[in-house]
Amino acid sequence: MARSFYPLATFAPAPAHVSLLPFRFMRLHGQELMVNEAGEYLFAPDGTVRSLVDGYIDAKATTYKDLKSKHFIYDETSSPLLDVLATKIRTKYDHLSGGTKLHIFVVTLRCEHSCHYCQVSRQTSAPKDEFDMSRETADRSIALMLDSPSSHITLELQGGEPLLAFDVIQYIVLRAKQQAKERGKILDLVVTTNLACATNELLMYFRDEGVRVSTSLDGPAFLHNKNRPRPGNDSYEHAIDG
Repeated sequence: MARSFYPLATFAPAPAHVSLLPFRFMRLHGQELMVNEAGEYLFAPDGTVRSLVDGYIDAKATTYKDLKSKHFIYDETSSPLLDVLATKIRTKYDHLSGGTKLHIFVVTLRCEHSCHYCQVSRQTSAPKDEFDMSRETADRSIALMLDSPSSHITLELQGGEPLLAFDVIQYIVLRAKQQAKERGKILDLVVTTNLACATNELLMYFRDEGVRVSTSLDGPAFLHNKNRPRPGNDSYEHAIDG
């Protein structure tokens, strides 16, 4: 977390046109942590808030510029900045009126990788019937997703490695598209994959169905292969090929 420190000497009578925007603050180890409604934050010396309230801030100081750019104060030149602040606040609280927009389906726990930081209880060798999402669960999940009051929904298909359960993906994509259309909802589809199992057939299916592909690299080959081991120690090469 980056911190900004200012000498108290930067405080001087503020211009008459300077006004405060809503923010919260707390004293922390001899400093003041200031946070506004958009989540912008600033560390300043103890007494900064009192100086602002009393109208003491030098308009030529770095303090003033940072307080203004981070939306703690505004003046006659701040109109574009206020538009940015309003957009940030609308985005931050949009979920309160729109309902859940992102829904993640774990279509399988099976995966041929053994990544050190994996957040799921992956199964490297297991029967698919035991660790793939059933059609009954998929149907119930789709219905629950589409019950969201949001008119624009994103469905992200994850695993394990979801490409190992391609038949489940096909079933979910077909059913979700049909039901979203019936309910008049916009549906975005994403599959998160390590690309090791990608084939031309799978990729052309995603292209034709409008399913976006999300993947990641941990860095160069030696790091990626160390963090994401698989048989053959070639996860990086498979990802690049995919």
